[in-house]
Amino acid sequence: MIDRIDVAIDTDTDYDILWKPMNYLKALCGFHWKKRDNAYRAIGDDLRKRSTLLRTDSQTLEIYNKRLESGDDLAPATRCEFRYTRINRHKERYDVAAAVYKAIDDTIATLSKLPSYIPILECCHTAELVKAYRAELDCSGDMRISSLRDFVVRYSDYIYSRKSLEALNQAGSPVDISNWLRRFRKSCCLTFINKSNITCLCRKMKCALQDFADNKQAQCEE
Repeated sequence: MIDRIDVAIDTDTDYDILWKPMNYLKALCGFHWKKRDNAYRAIGDDLRKRSTLLRTDSQTLEIYNKRLESGDDLAPATRCEFRYTRINRHKERYDVAAAVYKAIDDTIATLSKLPSYIPILECCHTAELVKAYRAELDCSGDMRISSLRDFVVRYSDYIYSRKSLEALNQAGSPVDISNWLRRFRKSCCLTFINKSNITCLCRKMKCALQDFADNKQAQCEE
C-alpha cells in the first residue's frame, strides 16, 4: 500500500530561465488550491536558485533545480513535481495503477484550470507589490529603498507584468514608464509574463503527461 504519488515533469531548459514563469505557475496553483500562505522559495548560500514550493494538507507542488540537487550533469535541468499524499486513507483495498492514472488526470486538470486564475493573481499580486513599495518608501535608514529603480532591481523576480510596474510607478513619483523601462533595460533585466506564456507552458506540460499515460496504457494492452 502506498500513501503518496509524485507526478514529475522534467525538462532540460535551464532552471534559472524557468525560475520566474514557474513561480508564476506556482502562484496560480495557490489560487486553485485555495492555499497561498504556505509557499516558499529556496536560494542557497551560494546564491543559486534551488526550488520553489507550495504545500497544502494533501498536495504539494515543488519545482526545483534537479541537476543542481542531484549533482549529476546528465540529470534534467528542471523538475516540476506534483505530489499527492493521504491517498489511501479509509481504503482497505487500493488499486495502485488506478491511483497513478488518477494523479496524472488530476494534474492535467489542474494545469488546464491555472490560466483562468491569471486576472485574480494580477490583481492581488499587484496590490501586494504596491503595499510593499509604499512600506519601503516610508522606511528610514541607509538601507531603505527610495526609488522605483531600487525597488525593481531588488524585486524584479516578483514583478510579473507591465501592469504591476505601472501600478508601482503610480504609487511613487510617476514618470513616463515607457521611457523609464527602456532606460532601465539598458543596464538591468526585467522580463514580463503574459497569458500566452503561461497557457503555452501549461499546454506543454499537459501534453507531456498525456503522452506518458497513453504510452503506458498502450504497453499494458500489448
